[in-house]
Amino acid sequence: MTHTNWASVITAALSGIGGGAMLGGSLFGFPGAVTGGLIGAFVCGLAEVNTEKRLRREQNM
Repeated sequence: MTHTNWASVITAALSGIGGGAMLGGSLFGFPGAVTGGLIGAFVCGLAEVNTEKRLRREQNM
């Protein structure tokens, strides 16, 4: 059974929303901010999950 630390995943996703929204907003205005926030949340959340899986594999070895 894999145990994901959802708090860290959510935190990473929230920081991704902030970064993506600022970047998208400065480039494309409000629609870009919304799109950038969604992409940022997805990418950062995914990266956090993958980091946790890798750390767990290293601990199991």
